[in-house]
Amino acid sequence: MIDNLIWFRKDLRLNDNPALYYACVDEYKSASGILILNKKKWNEKIVSKNRIRFMYKNIFSLKRNLKKIGIELIFYTCRDFFEYTCLLYNFCYTNKVKELYFNKGIEKEDLEEDKIIIKKLKKITKCICFNGNLLIDPEKIKNKNKKTYKVYSYFLKSCISFISNNNINIIPFPKIRKNKLNLIKSYNDSIKIKKKLSPCYEEHALNKLNNFIKLKINKYHITRDFCINSTSFLSPYINIGVLSLRECINNIKNNNFDFIEKKNSGHFKWFSEIIWREFCHHLIIEYSDFFDSKKLIKWTKYIKWENKIKKIQAWKNGTTGFPIIDAAMRQLKKTGWMHNRLRMITSSFLVKDLLVDWKIGEKYFYYHLIDGNSAINNFNWQWISSSGICSSPYFRMINPITQSKKFKSIYKYIKFWIPELKNIPFNEIHEPYNWIIKNKINYPNQIIEHKTAKINFFKACKKAIYIFKSKNINK
Repeated sequence: MIDNLIWFRKDLRLNDNPALYYACVDEYKSASGILILNKKKWNEKIVSKNRIRFMYKNIFSLKRNLKKIGIELIFYTCRDFFEYTCLLYNFCYTNKVKELYFNKGIEKEDLEEDKIIIKKLKKITKCICFNGNLLIDPEKIKNKNKKTYKVYSYFLKSCISFISNNNINIIPFPKIRKNKLNLIKSYNDSIKIKKKLSPCYEEHALNKLNNFIKLKINKYHITRDFCINSTSFLSPYINIGVLSLRECINNIKNNNFDFIEKKNSGHFKWFSEIIWREFCHHLIIEYSDFFDSKKLIKWTKYIKWENKIKKIQAWKNGTTGFPIIDAAMRQLKKTGWMHNRLRMITSSFLVKDLLVDWKIGEKYFYYHLIDGNSAINNFNWQWISSSGICSSPYFRMINPITQSKKFKSIYKYIKFWIPELKNIPFNEIHEPYNWIIKNKINYPNQIIEHKTAKINFFKACKKAIYIFKSKNINK
């Protein structure tokens, strides 16, 4: 019999984990953890090897850390959601689990699946859930109509007000078990502890957070957009819950207590990016049909996308002839990572220069990004393509060459990811075409001319707006 079972998903940490903490309040009660990975979501057709490897390493690390406080983590893999539900139900039933503790899911598929699982498990065990994966409970941030804000600036203002008037407390570390379970011996666990285990990823993430706050955050508002190594590199850890948002906010407060009053500071800039993340998830929770194409800006469905396969492949492979685009796309494919500004530049290039449907880019980014998050990824692509809630205007286009010239250390970055240009002079790096021809370098010319692409995109948008208005008048 198990008194308390902790159901882990994207909350792979011991620090600031409400479900884990409250399951361990009474150190004499038996407690165990369970984590089930759905292979329908976590396979190489859906997400990249980099992301799968990162997830598994952090599960290994969690298992080891839980063992130190006397909790065994039982880990299963399953084929699909049906098998997932059966495994969890049968585990609770067989072990006579009294109480199931878990943190609420925050992605669209999690929200839908949670309802089904909880409905089934309530018949055999008490289900206790917590807001462990968001900074603020979605019920606390509402407009006058008791709905989630659809405009980010209003949402940010409301979050500032809430945080100014309420303490964002970190949940304490869980108590060590007095009575340890030997449950793992009875089950065919999918993970076995190895001698050469990966490092403690939670500790690593906390150290990265502390170093970012101490060394980078003061100038973050100045360096974030155009300095490759200026960011925190914490989003992969936040995405799977190795690091909590409350931990991030409390570290900012400890370093700069009144950062909310300093709108032009690096502390506030990073805080606003955390709130952007929060904004995406609050929207998904309130409006479950957020991903539905019918909910996008209505005229955008009449845009006639070219979707030329050769251009899409050039974009994916980093062979567009634009060094900043190609270097970023090659880095993404190899490592699963890309600087935030480069994500904007490359996504804008695909949609507005190459006239490719943004959903193609969204799918590709979600597959490769090690911090891939369905809500944030979808929202960001809607924003850059000028098609969704709180989007950038369609006439705002990003010039990749102009952006490349603004980036610090871009010279080394491009030469690293595009070895064909390893000998290129500094003054040729942004537009290397004459140098390439002169030196007979095997690097492609631009697949499109930006000025021409800009005109073509504006024409496509204006035509779509005209068609939309004509159909409405006829109605």
